[in-house]
Amino acid sequence: MAATIPGILHFGQTPTAGFRFIQDAANCIEEMNQAKESQDLQKIAEVSQGLKGICLNLGVTRLAERCQNLEKQAKEEMTDNMTDEIHQIQEEFALTTSVVHENISSQN
Repeated sequence: MAATIPGILHFGQTPTAGFRFIQDAANCIEEMNQAKESQDLQKIAEVSQGLKGICLNLGVTRLAERCQNLEKQAKEEMTDNMTDEIHQIQEEFALTTSVVHENISSQN
């Protein structure tokens, strides 16, 4: 039986959606890190908003909530905890990726 945890959609019948999510989210996280390095708060807000939308569309709510927190911090220029928030996004993404892979594998 596939692992399920609250806030992660079971991709089940659409493994392509799961793989696409992983690829798109990884690209967004890389962009977040680059924007953080260059102190580009507008880019951080844009990328976190985009990833939040992807996550909400697929039911990945915990990651979406993290992205919303980061988006708010960037828009309000609250940079004190931004590095920690990006780290939390990376951790949640790693957990989500693991569950997505497990769900897809269980379909084979």
